[in-house]
Amino acid sequence: MKSLKQTFFIGMLVSSMFSCNQENDNTTTPEDDDVERDIVTAELTNQLSNQVFVDLNAGTTTTVEVNAWELAFDQDGVIKSNTGKKVALAFPVESDFEAINEESATGLQYLYDDETGDLSSTAWNGNDFELNTPYILDLGINGLGKALGFKKFIISENSSSQAVLKYADLNGDNEQTVTVEKTAGFVYFSMIDNTINDIEPANWDLVVTPVTVRTGAPCFTMGDAAIPGVNCDIMRLSASVIINQNGNVTGAISSNYPDLEPNDDPAEQINLLTIEDSNFEEVDANNVADHEFTTQGDVIGKEWFHIQKPHSSGVYKVYSHITFLVNDEEGNHYKLRFLTYSKDGQNGYPTFEYQLIK
Repeated sequence: MKSLKQTFFIGMLVSSMFSCNQENDNTTTPEDDDVERDIVTAELTNQLSNQVFVDLNAGTTTTVEVNAWELAFDQDGVIKSNTGKKVALAFPVESDFEAINEESATGLQYLYDDETGDLSSTAWNGNDFELNTPYILDLGINGLGKALGFKKFIISENSSSQAVLKYADLNGDNEQTVTVEKTAGFVYFSMIDNTINDIEPANWDLVVTPVTVRTGAPCFTMGDAAIPGVNCDIMRLSASVIINQNGNVTGAISSNYPDLEPNDDPAEQINLLTIEDSNFEEVDANNVADHEFTTQGDVIGKEWFHIQKPHSSGVYKVYSHITFLVNDEEGNHYKLRFLTYSKDGQNGYPTFEYQLIK
């Protein structure tokens, strides 16, 4: 974990930030002026192996490894699964914890936290999972994309003060019972390491993180023809930006082109826009309140970039013409816009500038 503060004048940006191959990333450069701005590069890495919490007011970032946790618990009863490494939950056929075995994990529909970051739509909270009932947890993948296997588990308590869970390997080995004491925000637990890990900083406004997104049809729509992970429920990782809903952070979008939708055709109008088409400079204290702020987790989400055809090339268009607004829990308003998704020719390094609206 690290905490960094990067404050720059736009005219003094480090040139290496924009040294990546222009053909592989639609890097944009802000105007050269004397306005003080902050620049953040979230080093998710090209394997999307990190998540980066950002405190706009303090100007700090906290970078943690995605693989450090599987489940997280808060005082409101929300249970998050780590969508950043494809952690998923499933209902086994067996209703007895001891009866669940290695064959139990096959042929199931695995459920993921919603990519929007909506805390009411996590895999647990949005799919009728219950206390004192055994389930299967897909531990997801490591940084190299290798599957980490499965655990069976029961959560017997999920109160405002603590969560109690029992878990084991599918064959019954390594059984553990753990009490997770809750504090403000989320408390993060790893079944792999049997540890409570320090993930979330005390104060943060947004997190730049991998999320699991579905490509292809949901398996339940295909009946007996469904082969999970092969012809349906194909899951991939994508970068996203989620605001801190537990911290009462709100956000909004502002653009001179609000009707244009993200598109993968390089010839479409939205993909021809540049930072020169931004309204970033026009958003100020006189009009910031005119925008419609929301607590929606993915108000920024993946709206700031889109992969271009052919997808195999890994070329992303960064929508620097869009201005995002964030109102932190202290009541400060910030505006931000994204500049690039890559560094040194490698994707996975979202960079944005932001400024306090005074």
